[in-house]
Amino acid sequence: MKKIFSCLLLATTMFATGLRAQEPASPRVSADSKNMHVGYGQPSRRGRTIFGDVVPFGQVWRAGANDPTLVTFRRNAVFGGKPIKKGDYVLFARPGKNQWEVVLDSKGGQWNAAAYEKRANEPDVLRIEVPAEQIASFAERPTMIEKLRIRLDEDALVIEWEQTRVRVPVSFK
Repeated sequence: MKKIFSCLLLATTMFATGLRAQEPASPRVSADSKNMHVGYGQPSRRGRTIFGDVVPFGQVWRAGANDPTLVTFRRNAVFGGKPIKKGDYVLFARPGKNQWEVVLDSKGGQWNAAAYEKRANEPDVLRIEVPAEQIASFAERPTMIEKLRIRLDEDALVIEWEQTRVRVPVSFK
């Protein structure tokens, strides 16, 4: 009986360990609204300095992890003050300390920012600049967002991570 119990315990442990090993380090999550959908890999900070270090200022970032961040507009929209047709786009960003450049691109199959940079001379669908703000502290303690969050407010696409928040105004026609 002890042998059977030991074998079952070992098999259960190996199975559970195998399942954990297959989970991606940055799970694929989404933000959804009536008019928009965003799918992205959600990396964690894990004690690292993100903006200015892991994601260098002034360099293109895919705004997520593992796979490209995909944005679907279900209706024609105005994104950051510029018109955008309904459809699927890849989201990139070029973070700066006080301002970000946000890019929507129609070229699929770009796994990372390096693939985007290789075709730098090709026009983007849309490129805008938006202010970056520091997320307010609470009770003298700095607010620190551990996992990248992209959410859809009623009038904006919001990116938050570490102590940074970027809002891109969005409206629908």
